[in-house]
Amino acid sequence: MTPSMARPRPHHAAARGPRPAAVLAFWLLVALGLPATSLAKAPSKKQVDEAVLRLPESDRGRIDAAERDVADADARLTEAEKDLDIGRKDQAAAKSWVDASGSVLKAIGVERKAAEAAARVPDLERIATQQVRSEASREWRKARLDAAKARITYVQAKIGWIKAEQSRLDVVLKEAVWVTYKASVEDTADVDEEIGKIVTSRGKAESGSAKAREKMEKAEVTWQSLTATAKALAP
Repeated sequence: MTPSMARPRPHHAAARGPRPAAVLAFWLLVALGLPATSLAKAPSKKQVDEAVLRLPESDRGRIDAAERDVADADARLTEAEKDLDIGRKDQAAAKSWVDASGSVLKAIGVERKAAEAAARVPDLERIATQQVRSEASREWRKARLDAAKARITYVQAKIGWIKAEQSRLDVVLKEAVWVTYKASVEDTADVDEEIGKIVTSRGKAESGSAKAREKMEKAEVTWQSLTATAKALAP
């Protein structure tokens, strides 16, 4: 292995001898009555990102896995938004069929009055049968419209959950970066403090995702129930 390919080693403040400047700064803080921890400063996001990018692949496993999860969530969101567009088209079609059923029943009503006025008994029998079938068809089409509306509600809830998952996965990725930095670059108290803040954020994001998932699952149950009803009413 050439020197340029050598794996960067974790470095710790305790592993090195104190530098003269650092010693002078320490005693200056003591003389001023300030805590020595005032010297500590967490690395910036840019510094952390640049450091982990230089790490070998073998050290980036946790980060790579988190990035794949983020990419998967992005793909799921794209697919769900496509489903929402299709669902809206399905709803519009279902509504048009309900409207058409109403028009058919209206026409049957007019025809029945004409047959009654002319005492056309055979026509009245045919019209009565046609009306029963058309009313059943309208009920089925109305049920299909209800199911189509419920599907839109479900897909919208699904999109809400995916977005909540994206927020959670973003925090998971951030945590993976800092944990990797701690393990392979620098392990200090200020890095631990930053990781602690991220863990707290992850907890909040997990709670938000769980609530969004529960809402989605309830919407899915309603949609499936209405879909089953529509299938049962199919002529």
